Amino acid sequence: MVADASKEETIRSVAKGIIYAVLGVVGLMILLAVALPNYINPPITGSPRGVPRIACINNLRQIDAAKEEWAIQTHAPSNAVPTWEDIRPYLQLGGTNGVIPKCAEGGLYTIGALTDAPTCSTKGHALQ
Repeated sequence: MVADASKEETIRSVAKGIIYAVLGVVGLMILLAVALPNYINPPITGSPRGVPRIACINNLRQIDAAKEEWAIQTHAPSNAVPTWEDIRPYLQLGGTNGVIPKCAEGGLYTIGALTDAPTCSTKGHALQ
């Protein structure tokens, strides 16, 4: 009888150990499934290589907004093409007025007509 109780206790102990090991492995697999994709293919906002592109696109948005504000203030026709000097007062980059933006990767900005979005010469830097 004592031997049977000891045997049952040993079986329960081994079963608990197996259950804990399986739970640990499942937990580790879930953790890896969540964390690993961010290390293999990091999101563009957290990626150092994506930061200049994001900054450039934000500059393009600022340029576009400055163009629109200039057009409203000056009653410009829809086919007008503003210059940097025209939109300089409407640029709000970096907390200072009138700073002409520069692409962090050396691209050149083209303001374009009011009907067109501004562009950057660097591939992949574009307003959608």
